[in-house]
Amino acid sequence: MIITMITFAIYCLAILLIAGVAYYHTKNHADYILGSRRFNPLITAMGVAASDMSAWLMLSVPGIVYAMGLNQVWLPISLLVGSYLNWYFVAPRLRVYTEVAKDSLTIPSYFKNRFGEGADILRYIAAVIFVIFFTYYAASGFVAGAKVFVTAFDMDYTHALLFTAPVIIIYSVLGGYIAVNWIDLFQGTLMLATLIMVPTFAMLDVGGIYDMWQDIVIKFPHKVEIWYSLTAVSLISSLTWGLGYFGQPHILVRFMSARNEQAIHIGRRICITWMVFAFAGAVAVGFFSIDYFAPGTLPSNEAALPELAKRVLSPWFTGIVYAAIISAIMSTSAAVLIVAGSAVTHDFYNRAIRPQASEKELVWLSRFVVLAISLVAFWMALKPDDPSVFKLVSHAWGGLGASFGPIILVSLYSRNMNQLSALLGMVFGGGMVILWLILRHYFDGMFEVYELFPGFIAGFIGIGIGYLLSKPKASAQRVFDEMIKEL
Repeated sequence: MIITMITFAIYCLAILLIAGVAYYHTKNHADYILGSRRFNPLITAMGVAASDMSAWLMLSVPGIVYAMGLNQVWLPISLLVGSYLNWYFVAPRLRVYTEVAKDSLTIPSYFKNRFGEGADILRYIAAVIFVIFFTYYAASGFVAGAKVFVTAFDMDYTHALLFTAPVIIIYSVLGGYIAVNWIDLFQGTLMLATLIMVPTFAMLDVGGIYDMWQDIVIKFPHKVEIWYSLTAVSLISSLTWGLGYFGQPHILVRFMSARNEQAIHIGRRICITWMVFAFAGAVAVGFFSIDYFAPGTLPSNEAALPELAKRVLSPWFTGIVYAAIISAIMSTSAAVLIVAGSAVTHDFYNRAIRPQASEKELVWLSRFVVLAISLVAFWMALKPDDPSVFKLVSHAWGGLGASFGPIILVSLYSRNMNQLSALLGMVFGGGMVILWLILRHYFDGMFEVYELFPGFIAGFIGIGIGYLLSKPKASAQRVFDEMIKEL
């Protein structure tokens, strides 16, 4: 345990050191929230991968495969397809459009500049939605970090949370967007290495994949069947996850910060290759854990990766695995907190309250907002009712995907989309997710399909109603034409 703690402590110190260096390289607000659009294909790709996957990849995917079996592979497949489509159809246009539309630095400012005068309401509503759902995201990071320490060092959950949350908060507040991108290159590499190393050593430990497969077939034959107990609702819910990519601001801003459109095309190949191997490794960890751990013997299903690492690796390598899990947590936590803070500071405070605010004032206010959101997320993570990482992430993913996915897609491809369409799409999509969660709570056994599915449909319905009731501004159409010309 001492060796593992030393390895992990060295990693944490290195991360905080990089955050400190980035602090001194952050000269203005554009640096803090978007890195001034100067990142190469590799950093762009690894930034998308690391901030996208997070603790969900390292803890939840192995956990659900361990608990349910290979019938859970449909969810990773959906995410892989959704990510590819996001890179292919959204990334190039969004990179060009946000620069053409008055150099928009955030998604809310893109909405405002995309639809022209009078579209400030879009900016403000988007900022509010960001704060609500990104608080859930940040809470999932705190929960995941605490669970790592519970598993690694046999700590009480609350004590583990009190230990891990400050590291994430300090890193997020100090580092800014530049630090997030620098660190994500290292963290993404560490995550992938872990997801390849752990199942490989587990397989060698039992004599090979064939022996392990046969053992699982004998003990739990249903867990090797990809169609076992699947219903239409569960299959639709799993396949719907991929739609969420189109509306995730912490991923979309990575496209916006790429050096140019060419960096997007190269970055797509790097990122999708990373995801294929990472998902395969995460599923393998969960599947191999079935052979290692009898049902109910783990502290929680989401402890499959750290527990398997302790079983098959040396203490030094186990410490690296814990560092990789924390890497995933930090990447997403920092990304979502910075995007949420930027929305409040850049799109509300700087536009509605203090247009004359200095760069220094905006940077420090962004840090304060990030801290405030972190404290609320910390309080949520302290709640005693089974704080599942998967549950927290699923709510945030669904809410953001339904609120912004439909309007991002239509705004990038339709010259005639108008402000009312965007407003109704945002309200209908996000509102349906919240309504669906409320109905599910009060009507047990009903409304079980993943809330992103009805939310996404409602978003497109809202956009369609807006098309019928309003027309686009000529100035917005001219900006669209300029974007097409630049492409």
